[in-house]
Amino acid sequence: MRRTSVAVAVAVLVTGAGVVRAQWDEPMWGGQRKGEGAVVVRDGAPGYESKSSTDVKKTFKRGDAVAGMHKEFIAVTYEFFEENGRVRVVFPKEDSVLMEDAWMDPDDLLTFVYDCCDADCIPVKGSLKRSEWNPCFKEGINKARAQMASSRRDSPPSGGREGGSPSRSSSSSKEKPLTNDAIVAMVKADLGDDLVIAKIQQAPREALDVSPEALVALKGQGVSKAVLDAMIKRAGN
Repeated sequence: MRRTSVAVAVAVLVTGAGVVRAQWDEPMWGGQRKGEGAVVVRDGAPGYESKSSTDVKKTFKRGDAVAGMHKEFIAVTYEFFEENGRVRVVFPKEDSVLMEDAWMDPDDLLTFVYDCCDADCIPVKGSLKRSEWNPCFKEGINKARAQMASSRRDSPPSGGREGGSPSRSSSSSKEKPLTNDAIVAMVKADLGDDLVIAKIQQAPREALDVSPEALVALKGQGVSKAVLDAMIKRAGN
């Protein structure tokens, strides 16, 4: 899939809001328009090329900020909308007036709600040289980072993720192990080999049966050789 980016200058986003509405038609949360943003909760969090790609477009650090983005046709809302287990995020492109986008795992994000600085809830302000977060969005960032810092101080070394939600490591023991049936279900849902292989590689636990009989049965159910190879490799680790 081709590399995507929000290739629109911030100044154009602001002046062209009559064409691309950036938020809900009606005020929310007691009459005040709101948008959604997040800070990254761990170093090395990947931002993928698309909602199903395994190619990493950008690697984020703990404390980095992103805004949620959901797009349908020409309508854009700055909120998080999960697809294929990922959410689309946008962030200022370094030394540019443009914004970039990527897809992230929601578990890598501590989300917050921010007030809209304008009628379209755009999270950035622009100049002729570069874009940056606007004051309303920065206020949300600061509150989320303070929450992260407070949670880290109050939590024991093995504590959960900021915001009170369990971390990936603490919740992994409760997650069901990946099985052959789960592989078949993903294949039959036509998720694509890349995503199925990524799930095999990233699953916290596995209970895969890679015996000759099981592999023959999986092949008969439409599982590709690439997926079978990934299962054998994971089961052998």
